[in-house]
Amino acid sequence: MPENSELPKIRIFCNRCLREMTHTILSSVQRKGYHEVSPDFGISWENIYEVIECHECHHVIFRKRHWNDEAQWTHHTRYKDSYYPPIVSRPKPAWFDKLDDKFQEVLEEVYIALDANTRFLAAFGARTALDLLIVDKIGDVGSFQEKLKKLETDGYINSTDRELLDAVTEAGNAAAHRGYAPDEKLLNHVIDILESLFDKFYIKPDRDKELLSKAKALKKRIPKRK
Repeated sequence: MPENSELPKIRIFCNRCLREMTHTILSSVQRKGYHEVSPDFGISWENIYEVIECHECHHVIFRKRHWNDEAQWTHHTRYKDSYYPPIVSRPKPAWFDKLDDKFQEVLEEVYIALDANTRFLAAFGARTALDLLIVDKIGDVGSFQEKLKKLETDGYINSTDRELLDAVTEAGNAAAHRGYAPDEKLLNHVIDILESLFDKFYIKPDRDKELLSKAKALKKRIPKRK
């Protein structure tokens, strides 16, 4: 086997480094074939299977590259690439592990759906995570609109928060009942809103307490005015 310096290199996103990195193709196997659809028509195809290692962190992934002469004009490049594990499309927030397990379980599936580009599932999962958040705060008190009203009445949210909640809810409902799959940009808006709400309700209070504690400690160490 040749030295790593002699092996082919590519630049792709690394899930561990969380940025585009140089990777080495450690091993590659090519398979070609012809699929006969009818006596006078067939499709030529090619698969390339690769083991790839990040040059920086040495994280190893698998890539499959597929081509056939029917689909070659439907992709921007000659090959359609798929990765295992999938390339992370959106990293989890730094505070993710601080959430209760019940929230992590649902949100984990949302991020998996994002990575797999299953936008129906991601939108509906975001709606489910939001419902869990609301029930955790005020209990299961009726319809979703009734829950929003109680959240606002009890002082948990303001009018801006309510608009954010409505947007996430509508996207999830549309995915579940009307076959709506938001494009990548809109779906990221949904997740932006969802993350901001979890941060506000579960992360920011602890962060504020920590900052207040630091402020009090700092105040004690400041010399008194003479």
